[in-house]
Amino acid sequence: MSTAHTGWSLHTLRERYPTWAFLYDPFALRWFALRGRSITVVADTAEELATRIKHFRARPACRSQRPRGQGPDYAR
Repeated sequence: MSTAHTGWSLHTLRERYPTWAFLYDPFALRWFALRGRSITVVADTAEELATRIKHFRARPACRSQRPRGQGPDYAR
């Protein structure tokens, strides 16, 4: 795969899915999509990667208003 095509594909993916991080490993010839700490998607092509990440819903921006360490689990 050419460097120009790789760059264009990365740019397109990042534009279409701004909440995801994208990487291409030229040695393994694999594409990676990362979101948060727990979601990693791997594919052989950029198109296949885009198809796979469509299955994930957008996460809410903020799950709770309480800062960490101040919930009912910590009030002991």
